[in-house]
Amino acid sequence: MGSPEAEVEKLQQHLSLLREQYVRLQERHTALEQQHTIAVASSQSCEGEGSFVTRLLRFVAELYDKYFPQEKYSDMSVQLGTRNIRAHRFVLAARSDNWGVPSLADVDSLDWGSLEEEVGEAVLKWVYTDHVSLLNDHAFTLSLMRAAAGFSLGPLMKRCEKALMGWVTVRNCVRLYTTADEIGAVTLRDHCSTLISTHW
Repeated sequence: MGSPEAEVEKLQQHLSLLREQYVRLQERHTALEQQHTIAVASSQSCEGEGSFVTRLLRFVAELYDKYFPQEKYSDMSVQLGTRNIRAHRFVLAARSDNWGVPSLADVDSLDWGSLEEEVGEAVLKWVYTDHVSLLNDHAFTLSLMRAAAGFSLGPLMKRCEKALMGWVTVRNCVRLYTTADEIGAVTLRDHCSTLISTHW
């Protein structure tokens, strides 16, 4: 049998692998939910893949190029760091009514200067495609959850909460609890609260 330090190291590596697997399973679960939603929407129309809902979802997703929304049909912009990214009012309005301005119809640009560029890019990608990668960095996921809460993007906030639950440890649970409580992430807050009450 190895030394206690070696055993602890093995257990920490195993826990890290389990966390990664948990986050990947959450991503897969989310993808299946998206497919289910599209299938349900399509089944309500006898046209299937050619239905209005399916075509609209595909069209909006295609407006998002590899890294940013396309300029095609663009009618506004988002100021993100040093870049001015073209966007589409109807896509933003379909996701939320809370973009930091009284009405999207009255502005030609949104200023997201307070967001880290990577977080702003992830918000835009999710708005258009319903996809976001949360596999590697819990600090990024926490920032993204804050942004989602600020823009009233409930589904994105929930996805971040689920991903962060896999990263909660004794060391970070108080910080995560505080943030979750501030922004109303009830599931994450309760999870952290359970861990706090168990260890203190």
